[in-house]
Amino acid sequence: MTKYLDTSIQVTYSADLPVTVATAKQHLRVTHSSEDTLIELYLRAAIRVVEENAHVTLLASTVTQVFDTIPAPGQYVDLSLPLTSLTSMSYNTVEAPADFTTFTVGVIDAGYNRPRIYAPDGWPDGWQMKVIYTSGYTAETIPKPLIVAVLLTLSDMYENRTDSVKQLPTAVDHLIQPFKVMSKI
Repeated sequence: MTKYLDTSIQVTYSADLPVTVATAKQHLRVTHSSEDTLIELYLRAAIRVVEENAHVTLLASTVTQVFDTIPAPGQYVDLSLPLTSLTSMSYNTVEAPADFTTFTVGVIDAGYNRPRIYAPDGWPDGWQMKVIYTSGYTAETIPKPLIVAVLLTLSDMYENRTDSVKQLPTAVDHLIQPFKVMSKI
């Protein structure tokens, strides 16, 4: 079995925040409301920093991954982000590139660092393959180290309001390490 790589990915992130502004303010020890908008802006940025460095989505998000061609027989594809649920798998043809047809020949193996899709009976004949899935945790199941990583990143942004931060704080890197997926968003 060989891996198939050519892919593009689009993530539609949840509009909800995994950490409330009130929790962020408590962490920052801010008691006034005059900076709530700024704190929310930094909080959203801190969430993305943690997600991009851990290669996960914190809250359930819709992921659309398009593979540039249909994999060859015997090839598998890795999804870019951890899989919560599969929405659909479809393919198109050169003759009708805008029309994707749903298929269900794939087998998902979540035993690897990232979910893999196999087609033991062969992939459909077509041009491109699109996989739509959900990735991320519920607000109740987000691992606490990832929440702490968001809060520490937020603190770093809030306290250092210039472009002097060159890398993640060491504690954040250690907190997200066990959750890292070998992929990029």
